[in-house]
Amino acid sequence: MHVDIINYIKADNVKIIYKNTTFQDLISISSKNPPKIFVVTNANKKIFGVIIYNDLLVAMSKQMKKKNIDCMAHQNISKFISKNYIKVSFNANTNNVFDMMIDKKLDYAVVVDDKDFPIGIVDIYTLYDVIIKLKIRNIKLSVDNIELESSIEKDRFIKELKKEIDILNEQSIIDHITNLYNIRYFYKVIEEEAERAKRYKYTISLIFMDLDHFKNVNDIYGHDCGNLVLHEIGRLLTSSSDNILRRSDISFRYGGEEFVIICPNTNKDEAYTVGERIRRTIEKKVFNYESQDIKITVSIGISEYRHNSKISIFQSVKESDMAMYEAKHQGRNKVIIYDDRIFNKK
Repeated sequence: MHVDIINYIKADNVKIIYKNTTFQDLISISSKNPPKIFVVTNANKKIFGVIIYNDLLVAMSKQMKKKNIDCMAHQNISKFISKNYIKVSFNANTNNVFDMMIDKKLDYAVVVDDKDFPIGIVDIYTLYDVIIKLKIRNIKLSVDNIELESSIEKDRFIKELKKEIDILNEQSIIDHITNLYNIRYFYKVIEEEAERAKRYKYTISLIFMDLDHFKNVNDIYGHDCGNLVLHEIGRLLTSSSDNILRRSDISFRYGGEEFVIICPNTNKDEAYTVGERIRRTIEKKVFNYESQDIKITVSIGISEYRHNSKISIFQSVKESDMAMYEAKHQGRNKVIIYDDRIFNKK
C-alpha cells in the first residue's frame, strides 16, 4: 500500500537558515523554540546541507573548550553543516523513505515540495510507528480472510508479523558494531528518563566515556581491529555476567569511540563507583587480534541531573562530556565528576 510521506511531516521541527548565517544568529534563532533540524540553503534557495540541533549542542561544547565564546559569535556556521541527509519528495512512499533512512543510518529526512523547497522533516521513529501500524493492519486483513479456513495459517501470519517488527526495531535502534543502543535511540530515551525522574522525584546520572588513543589502534592494526575492540567494549557494557553495570543502567554508543550510560535513580557518587568499575575492567582487559595483544584505557566523565533541576537534561549530557575531557586533560584513564564550581572558573 502506497502512503505518501507528506502525511507524516513535522513542519514545526525544521527551520530554514541561509549558508551565511553566523553562530550568534543560530543561537538566537534556537534560543526560544529549538527545532530538531536546521535546513541550510544557498542564495538560490537550494538545500546546501543540514544541522541537527542535538549534534550542534555537542559540537558547541567541544568548540567552547578550544576558543573564546566571543570569537565564536561571528563565525560562519559552515563547520557545523552536514551533507549526511536525504531529500525526499512530498509524495514519496513512506516505506521507501524508511528503508533509505535505515540504510544510511539517518535520524531525519528533509521533505521538499514540487519546487524543491523544504517544507518539513520526517523522523525515523514516526516512520517506524507508522510502518508497524500498516503491517499490523495488513496482517489483520490477511488473518480475517483466512479466519474460517485455518487457525494454523492465522498463527503463521502473526509469527511473521512479530518477526518483521523485531527486525524493524533492531534496525532502528541498535548499533550493528557494538550491539548497544545507538545515538538516535539515546535522544529518545534520555528525554523519557528525564520526565520519569521529574515524575517520581529521583536523580539521574550520566556516564560519558571515550576510549583513549583509539585512533592509534585503527592506524596501527586497521579498522577491523578497531571494530573488534568496539564490539568487545559493547559486550562489556551489556554483559550481566561481568557485573559491571546494574540492571537499570542503559548503555549507548554515542559515536565513534564514545559511549554514554544512563543511570536512573542514581546520584553522582554511586555513578562514580560504576565508572571506576568500568575503567578498571577495561584497563585490565587484553584485546586479542590476529595474535596481537592490545591494551586500551578509557576516560570517563560523570554528571548528575536532579528532578528539580532548572537545566535541561541535554545540559547534563554536555556536563558529562566536559568532565570526560577534563579526565583526558589530567592524563587519561581517569573518572571525573562534573562540578559547577570548578568548571565555571575555567
